[in-house]
Amino acid sequence: MAYEMNKKPTMSVILKSQAVAELGKSLDLTQEQLAKAKSSALALSSSSILKNCEPFSLVKYCFETARYNFSRDDCIYPVPYGNSVQAQVGYKGFREIAMRSGKYNEINASPVYSCDKVKRDRLTGKIVVEFEEDINATENADIVGYYAYALGKDNTLLNSYYMSVNSLEEHGKKYSKSYNSLWGDKKFGFPKMAMKTVIKQLCSQLDNTPMLDDLKKVDQIVFGGQNQTNEYLDNPMNKNKTFVDIEPIEKEEIDLGVVEEDNEQPF
Repeated sequence: MAYEMNKKPTMSVILKSQAVAELGKSLDLTQEQLAKAKSSALALSSSSILKNCEPFSLVKYCFETARYNFSRDDCIYPVPYGNSVQAQVGYKGFREIAMRSGKYNEINASPVYSCDKVKRDRLTGKIVVEFEEDINATENADIVGYYAYALGKDNTLLNSYYMSVNSLEEHGKKYSKSYNSLWGDKKFGFPKMAMKTVIKQLCSQLDNTPMLDDLKKVDQIVFGGQNQTNEYLDNPMNKNKTFVDIEPIEKEEIDLGVVEEDNEQPF
């Protein structure tokens, strides 16, 4: 059967191309990171959520994010943005990279209820939340904000950050072009994005490592597809930031003997 020259190359074919090999080399990925990036690209290419995304955009997402060696999948996740893939770093991703510095005993975030007390320490200027210990009180209370904090090795409060629900809504509408889809779900989407926002803002106050600084810039990048550049939407930290772009795969580079692996995994 004759091969159709205009047929879209499969993900396994793309991953065997010289362009992808050069991308892995330019990012200085280890063999383990390369294997994970390719495995992720194959798995995500069968996702119904990402089915309309340009495969080159997905490849770049998987290769860029493999550099962080996250311990769990929900540290960073791909979100469809038109026909491209946008990287969304979750609050667990920021927390994990910040904790790797070894300087903190704990970094975390929590919702703040109307029965809790939000205070500012007059001596240090740090926000301190006195949480209501009675769980019955919080069950009937409204969430009024979100609080992130960093504890030193001696468990003293080093840094904290608080945002009210109203401030978070304004922040999301201002900085997220995907506000309705990411923040709009008040029960699931908004809490996750709110936790991420206060943790990310907290991280700007911490003793940052180069990897944490880099992660803050990767957050919310929309990876361009074939012959396209990346767009640095939603994230003012990406001004003048450039990333290695994939060169398009020429038709003559495609190995017609390659068969795509059957890798049905849930997104």
